[in-house]
Amino acid sequence: MVMLTIVWGLGWVVTSIERTAYPRFKRLITAHELHLFFSPTRDELQWASGATDCDEHLLALLLTLKSYQRMGCFPKLEVVPDMVVDFVRPQVELPEGTLPVYQAEKTAKNHRGLVRKRVGVLYDQVEARRIAERSIRKEAAAKNRPADLINIALEKVVESGLELPAFSTFDAMASKIRREVNTAICDGIHDRISPAERAGLARLLEDRDGDGTTLFNRLKRPAQGPSWSHFKDLTKRLEWVDGLGDTDVWMDGVAAGKATDFAGEADAADVAELGGFDKQYEQIEKVSAHHGNFWEPLLYGQIGRDRAVMFDLAEKLEFTATSEDGRVLDALAHAQRHQAARGEYITAFDEMGRGVDISFATQNWRKAVLDKTRPGQFVRKHFEAMVFTALAEELRTGDVAVVGSEEYADWSKQLLAWEAVQEKLGAYLVEVGLAEEGETPSSTPRSSAGSWRTSFGTPPRRRTPGTRTTRAWSSTWRRVSRR
Repeated sequence: MVMLTIVWGLGWVVTSIERTAYPRFKRLITAHELHLFFSPTRDELQWASGATDCDEHLLALLLTLKSYQRMGCFPKLEVVPDMVVDFVRPQVELPEGTLPVYQAEKTAKNHRGLVRKRVGVLYDQVEARRIAERSIRKEAAAKNRPADLINIALEKVVESGLELPAFSTFDAMASKIRREVNTAICDGIHDRISPAERAGLARLLEDRDGDGTTLFNRLKRPAQGPSWSHFKDLTKRLEWVDGLGDTDVWMDGVAAGKATDFAGEADAADVAELGGFDKQYEQIEKVSAHHGNFWEPLLYGQIGRDRAVMFDLAEKLEFTATSEDGRVLDALAHAQRHQAARGEYITAFDEMGRGVDISFATQNWRKAVLDKTRPGQFVRKHFEAMVFTALAEELRTGDVAVVGSEEYADWSKQLLAWEAVQEKLGAYLVEVGLAEEGETPSSTPRSSAGSWRTSFGTPPRRRTPGTRTTRAWSSTWRRVSRR
């Protein structure tokens, strides 16, 4: 698996400016934007007239000023859209046909200096490059896309009050640093792979399957559709992949987003045909229409024969809750503790003597799982079906993540640290109209629903009991074998 991972991200990547936040002229500028951003004021016209000696230089200086005010950089005059030139020219009553041209580069340089002085920006390309390089190198350890690295550098340079270097400077810098950082990461991965494991990985290129293809092709081959008939094959494949070595050790210290981007080109397409169980579920729904929509007791009859495979997969995969709501995983653990049971009922209490919380389930599921004649016990087969159905739904919604998975990664790990949010929160709340200037987040009015908490903490997400989960197992283990 690492052989797939470490080959990505080492080459030179040319980034399209359109994929970044680098300022540039829009292809289509509305009349409102022209008046708002490119109309010279009387004071600006007076200033430019006193600094120029001809119509061409006057138009060029005004376009340079308005372009910088709009974008924070100096575009070449030849890339200024004609519609902007045609708008500014009559605004200052210049003759039609007047073009913004400089006879000498020295004049253009002098005009850029006048604009910097007027807008109060510093021209220090050495410092701007230093800030950009430092920010890119810091973020490249966790981010891999050059556009993301460029955007971070842009933000830092703008915050420093410095003039932006050319886009080509950012692009070359991001590619160079990204390559250096990725090389260091891959060297670290290589060093953490034992000699025996390296030899095993090398054999992937030499040993061949029965069809004549290399084991490396088997490693790259996407899993078949997640139907019940394929689950055993998926389990065997997972064991084979795990047998290549401990990838947790190999990838120790590598940011999850980095590994994800490394493997992006090897990502398999979605499986369109779900296969056997999807059709079985369709039959269940048809039958359930004749039973008051109480289809839950019918489910175990369809999945019972694959019970061992489901428990086996649940044992091999490491699940984690992405919120403080761990009820489904607690129920799964309870089902696993009683996996060897073959009787009709299992206890409804955990090892500590506490009742297992099934309030996450729908009313129908609780009706199927609980037998009024057997208090303190669960109907085993319906409890197992309920747990695995709920687990599938939690995986789909992101409430449960699979450690080491890309498709079912823990989204909460990708959130900004609170310190980073807090730094910008006040200005953002003012910008979107949720706070007044000078107001701190802690003094921001709370909404009627109480969503603003003093600590701005994230409350535990708990699904309302009784929420219906339908066709959940159609997506139960979709690409769950991707590690």
